[in-house]
Amino acid sequence: MKMISRILFSFLAVNTVLKSVVNGKLIKHTFEIDYAPGHPDGVKSNWILQINNQFPGPTIVGTVGDVLQVDVINRIKDKQNTSLHWHGIHQQGTPFQDGPVMVTQCPLRYNRTQRYKFKLEQWGTFWYHSHVKSQYAEGLWGALIIHPQKPPAHKYDEELVITLNDWYHTRTSSNEDWYLSKSNRLGRTPFPDSILLNGRGYYPCEQAWERNLSCRKKRQRRHVFIAPRNKKIRVRLINTSSRTSFNFSIDSHSLDTIEVDGIDVVQPVAADVIQISPAQRYSFIITTNQSKAGKDRYLIRAVGILEPAADPDTVQGKCKNCTLPVVTAILKYDRKSQNSSNQIRNETEAYKDNFSADQLPPSPLLPNNVRLLDETLLLPYDKIVAPPFADQTIILNSGVIITDDGDRFAFNQTLFSLPEDEPILHKVVRGVALPSEFPYVTLQPFASVRIIINNFEAAHPFHMHGHHFWVMSKFPMRNDSNGNFLGFDDKLDGDKIKVSVVKRDTVYVPAKHVVVIAFYADNPGVWTFHCHIDWHNLGGMAFILNEAPDLARRKFKVTEEMKSICRK
Repeated sequence: MKMISRILFSFLAVNTVLKSVVNGKLIKHTFEIDYAPGHPDGVKSNWILQINNQFPGPTIVGTVGDVLQVDVINRIKDKQNTSLHWHGIHQQGTPFQDGPVMVTQCPLRYNRTQRYKFKLEQWGTFWYHSHVKSQYAEGLWGALIIHPQKPPAHKYDEELVITLNDWYHTRTSSNEDWYLSKSNRLGRTPFPDSILLNGRGYYPCEQAWERNLSCRKKRQRRHVFIAPRNKKIRVRLINTSSRTSFNFSIDSHSLDTIEVDGIDVVQPVAADVIQISPAQRYSFIITTNQSKAGKDRYLIRAVGILEPAADPDTVQGKCKNCTLPVVTAILKYDRKSQNSSNQIRNETEAYKDNFSADQLPPSPLLPNNVRLLDETLLLPYDKIVAPPFADQTIILNSGVIITDDGDRFAFNQTLFSLPEDEPILHKVVRGVALPSEFPYVTLQPFASVRIIINNFEAAHPFHMHGHHFWVMSKFPMRNDSNGNFLGFDDKLDGDKIKVSVVKRDTVYVPAKHVVVIAFYADNPGVWTFHCHIDWHNLGGMAFILNEAPDLARRKFKVTEEMKSICRK
């Protein structure tokens, strides 16, 4: 009872604060979204979704207590709908601002404007992206950095944001059609052509020309980050990919992780390589004191991990000499002995025509002596442990289902499809019952909730809107005497559950593994839980958390602004 009272008090206090803007400043942005041409990896694309003619989109920076106001204007010339989701932001008390189309809002139509406005109550590394089909794969995303009011948990001198994303030379609409086609068996996903780091990458022009694509070698430039010597640099790493995970490293530097998905950790965890899956974020500190024998340039590497395996023979044609996508950049120490500003300068340099041996590792496989980041050591700084018991338990079996329209990944053999008449949140706050066949679970107010995912098929990064959760356990499935894989069994697997564990909003689950996550249902609203391989989400790998609907009905109303967005 004490725990429930504490959560209730926290919920009421947060929502009282949300009604006022007195303790922070108002941060205003206007985002005009439209296609524009560019050469991110040397190959020309006329279909880059840009915000204010920027790709990647503008980085938003704020402080806890600030109010963020973003006016989004849809200028997309082929009249696509759009929206923005603020990834990792709980939207406590502001569920209509979450952004997924037909879940919390209607789509923002061509030549229409929508205002997103909410208070920044969390700090850390976040990002924003479209939540319409697989639209963000064409570039509609950006970083969101929120600083705490108090001193940071771990000291550093300067910071650098690095984004990683996979890139396609075919339009997203074509990739969507192919993925959803009847001919796509086993739920194969399109094969990315290249990888971009802060919007820049490399694709061999010779291969592009063979595919009748325009490619300019002069446009193939990589980032050079010039940092002051003997400083602690916080690197905020964000994976904005539609399907690719990465092994990320910086030559000769330890990556001392201090944050995971917007959650500070108790103490830095050292690693040589960080594996980061779609939608995940890590902050780590590097110390620029590694100079030896005059060396001041160090290679930054991100090697793609395509799991589940992609098929190169997709809509973009057969990929000659297909390899795992890779991108590089350079960390360069400032030649000056002291840089009084401590600022990191960003320049670019030309890629060589071909990657040489010193530019790329031979494969994404890691040598035995390399320290791969151990997620289980990333304990939350606040030291609050996961709920030791569950008021509600949800079991999700993840796998491929075979349909007449093609093979899809799904939970519990049920495909999620968006309603066409009215957003789900609008229905809930109006007291309209959701269809019984709809894939959702009603959560009781302030309940401790445990979700058990039996992942029978390919690897997936699962993301929950509206919450962070504790990853209480992750382990390989057992086999029965016939070799069949078995899901979670409380009697046999219960001892694997822990309460002092990593807390995050996106968890990577390998194939043939079980994961157990937990959270408190302290955020009334309608929240999506889905795979963040965007093609899987597009195909229906999602379900809805209908959280405390009675409370939501009493607290929220569909505003006139939200109604106006729904009017055609």
